[in-house]
This record gives sequence, structure tokens and C-alpha cells, in this order.
Amino acid sequence: MKRKKLAPIMTATVLLGSVFASVPQQIVSAEEVHTEDLLISEYLNGDGNAKAIELFNGTGSDVDLGDYSLEIYKDGSEVATDVIPLDDTLEDGRAAAIANPSDGEVARNALYTSEVLTHDGNDTFVLKHGDEVVDSFGQIGNEQGWDTKHVYRDRTILKGDTDPTDAFDLSAEWVPYWYNYYDNLGRHHVIAEDAPAEDTIEQAREEGYYNLVTIEGVITTTNGMTFIQDKTGGILLEGQLGGYDVSVGDYVRVEGRIDSYGYPNIYNYTSSIESKDNPLPEPAAIYNFDKLSPSLAGERVHLYNLTVGEKDEYDRTILNDASGSTIPVNGDSALPELEAGERVDVTAIYRNNGDYQTLYIDKAEDVERHLFIHDVQGEEMTSPYEGKEVEAISGIVTYLDGKGFYMEGEKDRNEITSEGLYVESSVNVSVGDQVYVNGTVQESKVERVQMKRTQTMTQIGNSDVKIVSQDNPLPEALQFGKDTMGKEELEELAMDDMNGLMRQLESVEGMRVSIGNAKVVILPSEMYTK
Repeated sequence: MKRKKLAPIMTATVLLGSVFASVPQQIVSAEEVHTEDLLISEYLNGDGNAKAIELFNGTGSDVDLGDYSLEIYKDGSEVATDVIPLDDTLEDGRAAAIANPSDGEVARNALYTSEVLTHDGNDTFVLKHGDEVVDSFGQIGNEQGWDTKHVYRDRTILKGDTDPTDAFDLSAEWVPYWYNYYDNLGRHHVIAEDAPAEDTIEQAREEGYYNLVTIEGVITTTNGMTFIQDKTGGILLEGQLGGYDVSVGDYVRVEGRIDSYGYPNIYNYTSSIESKDNPLPEPAAIYNFDKLSPSLAGERVHLYNLTVGEKDEYDRTILNDASGSTIPVNGDSALPELEAGERVDVTAIYRNNGDYQTLYIDKAEDVERHLFIHDVQGEEMTSPYEGKEVEAISGIVTYLDGKGFYMEGEKDRNEITSEGLYVESSVNVSVGDQVYVNGTVQESKVERVQMKRTQTMTQIGNSDVKIVSQDNPLPEALQFGKDTMGKEELEELAMDDMNGLMRQLESVEGMRVSIGNAKVVILPSEMYTK
């Protein structure tokens, strides 16, 4: 059955036929929230004949449209210039759009058509139930009109504007929508003003294309793209239509439709800020890019020990992990000055578009220089990080002693700093494991009775150990007397400069050392105690 055209009542009256059975509609449960009567729920004043008006029944019961009429007051007229008669039954929870038939694309999204829909921005619509006004859009007698192309009713509005002569504040109850997108026609629902979000982000990501979702979460970046995250996941927001300009840390409520460019995002969305300055979700710790799964798309991640590469053809900074895998950074404006070859830890938003991956960095403070074992050891007898918390100190396990393990990291060009470090830990690691260690830098006392000295050994306590790979080759051992001072040199240094000797020992603390032609000498136990 074809849609029936609705003529103005002043020329020829054509009642709406029974078209609901033949045209599919979006049915959305009102979930125990009901409107007082029918509402005008959407207004389209597009280019040319792209004109439409939508009615919504959220009363909790089916409604006989024959009891209603829609009056039009054109160009600021104080009397109705056209009346669209209504007929048929509008079921509870359904929205019915009326469109100008001359625009086929708009008409395809509408249940009814009427040639009198030629409004141009200063026409007022009045919905009547019998002789009683139940809702209105605009202000009768206002020739100035309202600067809008396409709006829909705020979902929390349950009662119509019953005074069509009072001042019309479009921003009070109406939400902007892209004027050349008509997919919203025939889709409306209402919610309680304090209703919780209808979807988690995880649920929203699983919704089908075009589905309407309502989520809540914290804005994690607005640099280049806007991302939002809750406890279940993160998602990209594209094409804001109305609401507030959001900032990082805002807890917002978002309504929009699911789209997908390689992975789901919410587009054509509106937002309302519930609160500001909220803490951001804790980022997921990532030590290799191969751990960046699609499920993390849209979420905050903390990536460790990355090497800054050259710019790509799009002038984006490239970051490399230890395996040589690369990811570009979008929003380079947030990056501090970095040189190729620098090693950094980065907090970012991860985006996975299926064919490619990118990172969005919100601010310069989210990029920090990566700490190595030689940084923790430092050039002095005690660590410059003593008493401080450190993260992702990487090394290869070289020896186990029952209470922890020694590990050794990448060598630098500074002969004064050691590349070895002891970790107190009960984690079951094996020699050859590559580990990342978080914990507190400590100095453990070592009594050297023969030297009549107390020396400290740098270690990490209160540790959290992450094994990232196994069966790695061990770092090459230092050759005693070649890579270090030999026996005679150390003995001479011990006679002349005990502090110098201690510094020499400090420079190889915790590292593997190879000694050729070694002789085992058993000393009395009191000569060395720990």
C-alpha cells in the first residue's frame, strides 16, 4: 500500500489511511516512563522540499489519531493557514513522521506525506487533541522564526508546550541534529530525567549499525578525537550535534548512533555534562604492541619502553616497541620535543581501525623518558631514586637466590653506572626470563668486615613482576681485567683510595662477571657477612 498524501483541510481533506500495517516502524519501550499526551518529537527544515514533522505516542496506551489535528501557522501568521488531519491508530511507543512527498529520501523515512509541509523557519506547528492544545513547536505570530534546520525533542520531555503564543526557547527542550541526515525520523523514545545510562560502552560496541545508544563515562581525550571510557570499555565519539563542549575529566551522558570504521564508534551524538574534574580510568599496562587487542580500542593504555622513530609520510611521530613493531601517533601537538632514538613510556588512547592502529596522546605529561636499570643505579654510591616508586624497569633474569633474583638490562655508554639490579620477589621466574618490575627502590646494607666498610646494594622491594618473554639469551658477562679493573689494579686502588675501590665495585653491582683462571679461596665466615 502506498503512503497516502495529506492535503490541507482548506482545499481538500484526505484522511490518513491504515498504513501502519504496511510500513515498519521503530518500537522503543518507554520503560514505565510515559508522556501526558502525544508530543511533537522531531522537526526537519532541510534544503528544498526536505521537510518533515514527527509525532510520538508515549502515553502508555494506543491512541486514535482521528481525535487529533496538526495546525500550521505560516510566516508568523496569527491564524492557522493549513491543517493536517490525522487518522489511524498510533500504538504506544511508536513515532510517526509526516514528510513532503517531493523529497523522496525524506519521504522514505516517513509514514505519511503532505504537500503542505513547506515550512521555511518561521512557521509554527500546533498539535491539538480535539480543541485542546497538547503541544506546539514555535510561537504563533513570530515572523523572525528560529535558526534551526533539524532538531529532535529531548528524551526527558514528557509534557508538551501547551501555550503556542509564549516565547519559544529552542534550546530548552530541543536537541540539534544534522539537517541532511534523516535516519532519526520515526525513531523516538522517552526516559526519566535521572535515568541511568541504558547501555554500557561494552554493550554499545556490540550494537548493530545505526542503533541508538545511551552511555555514560569519562572523557579521556579531546586532542584530535574525542574518546569516552567507562568500566567496561572505551569508544570514539564523532560528529557532535548538540549539548556541551566536553573536556578531559568530564563525566558525561551521551546519546547517539553506532557507526563503524573498522571498529564501532558513536556518531551524530549529543552530550550532557554530569560532573567535571573526574579521575581518569587506570590505563592498561602494555609491554609489547602485540598485546594491543581490538578489545582495548578506545581505552587508555600505558605503553612502556618505546623507541621514537622518524616521522611518516603524514608527518606523524612513529613509536617502535622492542620487537620493531610500529604505531603512529595522531595529535602530535600534545607531544613534547622528541628526537629519533629516544626511549619513552607513553599513556595514550588506543585506536584500532581494523586495517591500522594509532595512538592519541592527550598532553605532553603523558610522555615520560623510560627508566633503565642504569638510571636506577645512578653514578653515586646510592640510587637517586631511593625511596621512590618506579615502573617497568626491564631486564633479563640472570640469577635466583631463593628470596628474589638478579636481572640485567641494556647497557649505556656510562662506565660508572651498573646494568645489574636485585629484585626482592616471590614470583616464580626463571633465568632467561625478560621481566618488567614495578616497586620501591631501596638500599640494602652489606657489611664488608675485611674492608671495615658498610656498603649498600641497590634493589627493588615491594615488587610487582611481569614476565613478558622467556628463554632469552643472557647478557654477555664482563671480562674481569678487561672490561673491569684487574686484580693488581684493584689491590693498588684498595691501598690508595678505598672510596675509589668501592665505586669500582658499585659500577658492576649485580652484573655478570667472568673470571679466568680463578682460584677458590675459603675465607673465615666472619670476613664477609650480609
